[in-house]
Amino acid sequence: MVIQLIKKPFFIYIIFFLIILSISKQLVSLNFDKPVTNNLHKNFNNYILDLKIDFDEKMLLRKKNNDICLEVKTGNINRHSLRWVFEKFRLSIFEKSSKIIKNEKLNSYLFSFIISIILFSVFTLLNKIEKKNNSLQKENSIFFIFLIFMFLILLYLTRPLGEIRFSIFEILFVTMSLFFAINKNMPLYLLSIFLCVLNRESGLICSFFWLIINNLKFQNKNIFKLRLINKFDLKSYLPVFLSLFVLLLFNLDIVKCFLDIEFFIPPDISAQVPFNNNLFKLDIRSVNAVLINLLLIVFIMIIFYKKTILQNKLLILISFYLTIFLIFIPIDQYQTRIILVPMLVIYICEFTRIKSNVK
Repeated sequence: MVIQLIKKPFFIYIIFFLIILSISKQLVSLNFDKPVTNNLHKNFNNYILDLKIDFDEKMLLRKKNNDICLEVKTGNINRHSLRWVFEKFRLSIFEKSSKIIKNEKLNSYLFSFIISIILFSVFTLLNKIEKKNNSLQKENSIFFIFLIFMFLILLYLTRPLGEIRFSIFEILFVTMSLFFAINKNMPLYLLSIFLCVLNRESGLICSFFWLIINNLKFQNKNIFKLRLINKFDLKSYLPVFLSLFVLLLFNLDIVKCFLDIEFFIPPDISAQVPFNNNLFKLDIRSVNAVLINLLLIVFIMIIFYKKTILQNKLLILISFYLTIFLIFIPIDQYQTRIILVPMLVIYICEFTRIKSNVK
């Protein structure tokens, strides 16, 4: 009786959720129980308060400054300013929760719960994708996917963080975009990419998912011999234009600043990105970052490659993301790489599917 219960998917999912919930709590404690240790709740509330003050100041600056682009040089306005919609949403959640329930511990627990819900949702969607691709041929495959997923998540989230509030939402929207593109559900796909682009500007890449997944074909499964199935399929290009339109619509006041390269690569970030020689800086921190944030991903792409059509399409997407990371993001910013985890999990599962079919 007990064994039969344990084998039931519902029970398995409950166990996985509790594991994720426990890990999420530890992640919040690991990253916010500072600078004074054993003071997590107060530290987290101070962190939220600082974010709120900074957010209000910059939004006020955008409303009152007639020549907003001058603020690009001072660092007050840059590509991070495009993220104000979801930043306002997140801050309002914590602000309202504090007003409703006046408990210092609430917000840190709430953030842990949000992280756990998002990670569990991502894991659930990945399982649905793999079921569609017939990768889940055995009951223990769900455990295999969970182990890969959690290994990669912990690899990047247990290291120094800076933008976890953006990355944790983006991994959800990226997974949703993949899921709805693979299942050819355009309305929900559009919703996913709109949410993704309002959370962080890199969400624009999600708008290419439909085109790459549904309108690309490869001659003899050769990734270098690709072509569009239908060059005039407006449905493939529509998400790209609509997501760009949504981003511009919510940021009309700073669109004119796009002509300044420092808007997209601020000087403080420019000094840290790999293309400015930081990639080859021979200190332990940089070498470790290159190994985990670049070489490990490339290694996975090579060692698990089986030339499947889906793998070829994922290779294009992952390569696109890696290129963007190398240009715009410091090599030691680990947490941003978690948005690649859904694609890497599907990529590895494709390998296991082919291997199991061969046997």
